[in-house]
Amino acid sequence: MARANIVKKTSGTAAQVVATTLPAAMTGRASPAEAADGDEPVFAYIRNLPQPRRGIAGHVKLTFGRGTALRPVPPVTPVGMGKDSRGVNLERVDDLNERQVASWMKQATARPGFVGKKR
Repeated sequence: MARANIVKKTSGTAAQVVATTLPAAMTGRASPAEAADGDEPVFAYIRNLPQPRRGIAGHVKLTFGRGTALRPVPPVTPVGMGKDSRGVNLERVDDLNERQVASWMKQATARPGFVGKKR
């Protein structure tokens, strides 16, 4: 079983290091990118992937279930996601308009959620 050193803050000035057993789900074959913080480990992981996986790993599709209610309406109509779904495809970091995506997310979270049939 994998072990990790966890730094635990104490009331004094020194920190105590405690060896802890990780949960089974965290002891699999995680990449260094999954175990690290920040963007650079993720970009390094993608750079080291063989093709065609490298080309696919840089793509993100953001879909809003009721995207036709958002303003402005997101430009992409996803296939097989419902007639009201809209989204945006991000192939590069430069494709991300953070202000627009944040606006869509705020609008989407303010709308009533999906409600299933009561039984």
